[in-house]
Amino acid sequence: SQDTVLVVEKDGGDDRFKLLHVGVPRKMNLPADIDKKGEAFVYLPPETLQGDHQYDCGSDMYSLGLMMWELWYHKKAFEDAKQQSLHAFLGIQHESRPNTSEPGPSNGMSEEVGTMWRNMIDRCLVLSRDERNVSPPEVIELLESF
Repeated sequence: SQDTVLVVEKDGGDDRFKLLHVGVPRKMNLPADIDKKGEAFVYLPPETLQGDHQYDCGSDMYSLGLMMWELWYHKKAFEDAKQQSLHAFLGIQHESRPNTSEPGPSNGMSEEVGTMWRNMIDRCLVLSRDERNVSPPEVIELLESF
């Protein structure tokens, strides 16, 4: 999630992203108060919110996809759904994942790079954990190719 990412600005150099907190894969325990707002869980993948698996690297890829989408489109993911109950948020998450069909702003990148970026977002945001076939080395390789 965004609370585990730090942006380091370098004078005269490229900004860098660093992970602040790397946790041990674990199963998420949802709060007893199921009416908790979805805002607290925006960056967690559906399977984690449903509590049926251990949060792991594949889960991180979903979260990364949401952050990449936000960076590309200059919007917050699920902004209109954050105040919904967790149960309602899960339904919205399944019905309306962030859309990459529009090119969005170029962000100073070529159309080809934009297409590769959006394709990676799509791979990260696959809702089914079993079908989300993207790994950190693949994302790193893509980002380093820019």
